[in-house]
Amino acid sequence: MSTKVKGTIKSISDIITVTDKFSKVEMVIETSEDYPQTLMTEWPNDSASIPKNFSVGDVVEAAVNIRGRAWTSPSGDVKYFTSLSGWTCDLISPASGKTNSVKVDSNGRAKSSDDDDDLPF
Repeated sequence: MSTKVKGTIKSISDIITVTDKFSKVEMVIETSEDYPQTLMTEWPNDSASIPKNFSVGDVVEAAVNIRGRAWTSPSGDVKYFTSLSGWTCDLISPASGKTNSVKVDSNGRAKSSDDDDDLPF
């Protein structure tokens, strides 16, 4: 299931290596609605480079997949987990004092706002 999260970046972690095949970056986004929500988004593997194109204080709109899973503990207790897995992010408004506009595609490549066309001149 996919949705979009719009808000202000509160923190961006360094790369977290979970296993040899799985690493992620965690980016916390606080929404700006009547009852703001503080949401931790995970940017796994190939998407881990995307949050590094942004700064704390930037207002962004992130496309995320809502993922859930069950886990059974060694004692037999079942626990359920939900995560927001990011895959693309757009800059809505830069943090104070920041002048560059960044748009990032689903491959983690940053484009400046001047690169929006394909004209060679």
